[in-house]
Amino acid sequence: MRYLAFLSNLTRLAHVWFTSLPKSSIENFKQLTERFRHNFCFGVKPPKKTTHLLYVKQGKNEGFREYIARFNKENLEVENYE
Repeated sequence: MRYLAFLSNLTRLAHVWFTSLPKSSIENFKQLTERFRHNFCFGVKPPKKTTHLLYVKQGKNEGFREYIARFNKENLEVENYE
């Protein structure tokens, strides 16, 4: 049922993309949405992983409070904790 709703909301270019997919190449709705995003979401930054936080270092001239504020901001951008 999701596929029908998805298909009915596509624009012209996206509809052409969808109908050109090889038969039985999509196994579930999650895979369909991932393939769609891959084809149509240009310039979107990939979500940050928790390992990204290992590289957030305090700058030479950065105060501790500023560093903690920046670290917390980066932490909010982490996709999910695994």
